[in-house]
Amino acid sequence: MVSAIGRSSLREGAVRPRGYGSRLRRTPVGALLVVQAAMAFLRKMLITVALLGAGAGVGLALLAIVTPGEQRKQEMLKEMALQDPRSREEMAKTQQLLVATLQEAATTQENVAWRKNWMVSEGGAGGRSP
Repeated sequence: MVSAIGRSSLREGAVRPRGYGSRLRRTPVGALLVVQAAMAFLRKMLITVALLGAGAGVGLALLAIVTPGEQRKQEMLKEMALQDPRSREEMAKTQQLLVATLQEAATTQENVAWRKNWMVSEGGAGGRSP
């Protein structure tokens, strides 16, 4: 369409009415991309935090379910090997034999590590000397 002045209204320099399209063109495209990227990053972060929080909540709930109560802890302590008098006596005897063997090893030239039964003193027979 040609006006009386000789300019076409369809040409590039023609005046356009202000509206939605003109506002969109004036907004830099880079700014829109930055805002969209920030929103996508924020959405991903919120989803990640929600999933990690849910996993931690499930883990704590399972830990609370599996952890024994105070009464069960007391029962478990009673059932332990060191609480039994026979086990304590046996362990004390083993410790005494071990200390006696170490004392003997310190006072003799015999290598007590080569004994078949190092818990029993053999008096030099059957062991190797250095």
